[in-house]
Amino acid sequence: MRYLYIIIFTMCIFGINYANARECLPDCTSNDGKFITIAGTNLSTIVDQEIVINLVSNTERLHFGIFDGEASENWDLSPGPGSRFHIKYELYADPNGDASGLAGPVIASWFGDGSAGANQGTPMANNDWSDFSFANSPNALSTQGDYVYSMRITPIDPNVPGLSENVFKIRTDYKMYVPAMFPVSFITPFGSQEEMFYLFEDLNILYPNANFNDDGTMVCGEPATEICDPNDPSCCLFETNYDGIWTFLMEVPDGLTDLFVWDGDLDYG
Repeated sequence: MRYLYIIIFTMCIFGINYANARECLPDCTSNDGKFITIAGTNLSTIVDQEIVINLVSNTERLHFGIFDGEASENWDLSPGPGSRFHIKYELYADPNGDASGLAGPVIASWFGDGSAGANQGTPMANNDWSDFSFANSPNALSTQGDYVYSMRITPIDPNVPGLSENVFKIRTDYKMYVPAMFPVSFITPFGSQEEMFYLFEDLNILYPNANFNDDGTMVCGEPATEICDPNDPSCCLFETNYDGIWTFLMEVPDGLTDLFVWDGDLDYG
């Protein structure tokens, strides 16, 4: 059985905030295997939660991108075509910047499978970025002069059965953050299970010097028979694009004396 390892961080009074010119969650790297995730109903983890991310624009348009926004092939877990776990991205004006705008109407939406929304007929890319541009809404104008939005990310069909998950990254050209008190799930999924080909392909992205046996065992050498210590610098598994290090920057208001980080899962099943 394939286990899903997720850490849920609940942000208390503060949110995650990144200070780069281009901001990404969890990061901007395309080959390190670090993703946000939404899990299907039959996995032994926290499932079907919504993810909320605030995006801020200081120009005439909001620019953002989704990496691996579709629900099959690389990275995503879908044992068969009928269990592909598609998700949608709904945008709300949030001028207060605290996700209170989620009580208002959806002003735009994008669907991973291209079945509806602003990208209807154009599914999001597999293992690549899909970039979008949206003319700012006057309702999103904050008192600071920026346009602030809440993006609610949820399954299109929350009742998809099976061991399914959808993983993705998100980026924007200006600012983004997770509003206080909203959980987010993170994962490095070591390969999809819909086709063994994609399992090997994903592992080859993470371990570019490794070889694989027919059962998926990562080995070194030619022929692929040597199983070596991945902590040994001479081992082909030592060089990896996934370094195991996750960095979360937290914006904490002045005068705050307590900081709480909650592990809400870590594969409780």
